[in-house]
Amino acid sequence: MNAMSRPPPPPGNRVVRITGRGAASRGASGPDADPLAGLPGIDAAAARAALMGNEKLYRRLLGMFVDQHAEVQTRLAAAMADDDVAAVTREAHDLGGLAASLGMSALTPHCRRLEQACRAGVALSEAGPLVEPLRLELQRLVQQLSALRPLLG
Repeated sequence: MNAMSRPPPPPGNRVVRITGRGAASRGASGPDADPLAGLPGIDAAAARAALMGNEKLYRRLLGMFVDQHAEVQTRLAAAMADDDVAAVTREAHDLGGLAASLGMSALTPHCRRLEQACRAGVALSEAGPLVEPLRLELQRLVQQLSALRPLLG
């Protein structure tokens, strides 16, 4: 194997190739259609690539994200109310990293902006305009993924 080749995925992992139409390579509709392709704010192809094509893991991680989003919002709101800059920074950082790993390209920048503002010393009382778009995007993502919950792990 040369330096440019990639090893095959481990046995049992299903690699799904995405076409320009956003469906699995076997067809654009029917049982092989990709329900995650084309969701606004999610780059499923990039996330799958980062997970080396492990579809089962990707869907399980998305399911966990849906199940745990309320905790993130609760912790972030509590940290804001307590004026706890370290906790807000940590929540924004953790959520941003998770969002980036899951291909949530619309949520990630909101998390990064809040984290950077906290690290730059912006008072939390002035960070409200950064929190609201993050909260709204998180809520939108969870709603659209919740509709697909039976397909997620």
